[in-house]
Amino acid sequence: MIRQLNIENLIIIDRLDIHFRSGLSVITGETGVGKSIIVNAVSLALGGRGKPQWLKPGCQRLSVTLDCDAGNNPAVSAWLAEHQLEQATGDCIVRRTMDKNGRSRAYINSLPVTVSQLKSLGQQLLDISGQNQHQSLVHSEQQLFILDARCQHQERIVAMQAACKRYREAQAQLQALESQEQETAAKREWLLYQYEEIKNLAAQSGEYEAIDKEHRLLSQKEVLLQTLQEAHRQLWDNPASDDIYAQLNKLQQQIEKHKTLNSHLASASTQLEEASILIKQTVDDIRHCLNAVELSEQRIQELDERLSAYNELARKYKLAPEELAAKQIELQEQLGDSAVLEKEIEQWRQRMNQAGEEYRQLADQVSSKRQADAQLLSEEVVALLSKLGMADSQLQIACHDRRQQGPREQGHEDIEFLVRTNRGQNYGSIAAIASGGELSRISLAMQLAMHSQQTVGSFLFDEVDAGIGGQVAKLMGQLLKKLSRRSQLICITHLPSIAVQGDQHYVLTKKQTKSGTQVDIALLSEEERCYEIARMMVGSRITKQSLIHAQSMLASRG
Repeated sequence: MIRQLNIENLIIIDRLDIHFRSGLSVITGETGVGKSIIVNAVSLALGGRGKPQWLKPGCQRLSVTLDCDAGNNPAVSAWLAEHQLEQATGDCIVRRTMDKNGRSRAYINSLPVTVSQLKSLGQQLLDISGQNQHQSLVHSEQQLFILDARCQHQERIVAMQAACKRYREAQAQLQALESQEQETAAKREWLLYQYEEIKNLAAQSGEYEAIDKEHRLLSQKEVLLQTLQEAHRQLWDNPASDDIYAQLNKLQQQIEKHKTLNSHLASASTQLEEASILIKQTVDDIRHCLNAVELSEQRIQELDERLSAYNELARKYKLAPEELAAKQIELQEQLGDSAVLEKEIEQWRQRMNQAGEEYRQLADQVSSKRQADAQLLSEEVVALLSKLGMADSQLQIACHDRRQQGPREQGHEDIEFLVRTNRGQNYGSIAAIASGGELSRISLAMQLAMHSQQTVGSFLFDEVDAGIGGQVAKLMGQLLKKLSRRSQLICITHLPSIAVQGDQHYVLTKKQTKSGTQVDIALLSEEERCYEIARMMVGSRITKQSLIHAQSMLASRG
């Protein structure tokens, strides 16, 4: 609800404060007093376009402030919370300033915001219906909102939008992963080539070191074999002469015969015997080595080939030969990561398809309901327009199929309100066909046809009474009154039959002072209101009869 409007330095207004209440507030005044300035001020405060010439001459800056209560408007409260602009008190204070160069600033609850943010919030706060104003009714988004409100399927809309969001998130993730997969495709191919080549080598941890050691051993076998054979021959088996073992045995036996002659000979005999035992043990070790060291040209060739294979791959990949086994494991892990990526891609594709199917089912249901209620809503609006003096007017609610665009938050279709206001006229958009007064009446009829479904917090009607009078004007006043029971209405009017329906009546006046033009607004008492109704009927020369008529109209309103 709009609680207060403050205007400073706008056109001919120095300062103007209007305190509004709930229900129907009517604003009247003589022609040229500045009623249109109020509409311009409200439009500017809610993100509308301003003009540098709106700044009052001699002033540096104009300012318009709207003080609103967002407590009973869930859409406004949600918008403020989403943009972290909410107040614990439920207040919503919007302010717009403009300097002499046309530069403007916008504020919501004292915090600077963009004009587009101000306009977005304004669409939830107040709908302006009047000449040269960008009413929400002309925008396709609001037309869709109105139809969905009439359908009363908000839970299904929320579920459809959630499914659409899941679809888009999955689609974005899938596209990112597929792009990553394409970028790594060449790298994966190279990794796979390396892995297969090293895998074919069948490198094993520690294998290179073992075969290198064996190869070095086999390369020295011939020399080693000759050395061992000569040692064996000299120590044990020398057919040309006595070997060392035989000579030691022979000497020990000779000394053993004479050991009684000298005690030292006994010790020498024992030591020679021990030396013979050691030589025999040494010969056994040499025989064991001779048995182990067997020259195998085939084995040496096998080891040469294996070592060459290791060294060739190692040079190719700039590694030490003993690192190839670890490299194979590393490549296998990297290829495993690629497999994980493929699995993740498939998972996100399944999520996208599932969300897409959920969206389609919900969007089909939403679309069916929209098409059915669009016909009912248009019929009710046309019937109301006939009562409001637009008997030749027709309304079509077109549902334009947009399925080819894929899942969208608004569903399968775009909604467009098409009207014709005269017989034989082609249908066209509301913005192109309807005048300011006609648009106000279409907006009024639309809101009345919505029954209990509130689509915006407050309404400002200007020129809703253009071109009507008599019973039509009386009925319009009654319909405005009816609508005001569920929404706050501010109506600028020239017709007494509409003005009498107001819960509060404001009159705008203008007078000349030494310092210039002064514009004031006053909330009328019942007596003052009677005089204003009489003035609206007969002009400035108010008669007793006109006052009696005005009193009668006020008494019989409702």
